Amino acid sequence: MTKKKKSEHRIAILCGWLANILFILCFVPQVAHTIITKDVSGLSIHMFYAYLVACLFGMVYTVSYLKEWPLTFGYGFEILLVVAEIVLYYSYV
Repeated sequence: MTKKKKSEHRIAILCGWLANILFILCFVPQVAHTIITKDVSGLSIHMFYAYLVACLFGMVYTVSYLKEWPLTFGYGFEILLVVAEIVLYYSYV
């Protein structure tokens, strides 16, 4: 791999890490808020399903192409949060 390719690969990995961290940070407060208030009236269940599918595709991409296990862990954690939010949604509706 050339020096330029290695640099581009590092940038892509960094972007993946930042995306995972930001996505996780977005969902933790929502899950906590839903647990505390038991109110899901303002949530869109369709968005959660779309996000779940996106995370599954992201995990497949990470496992099969990037082979970066920390990113796979991040996607797995996101999937757990989204599934938890979907379960909470149906529990409180």
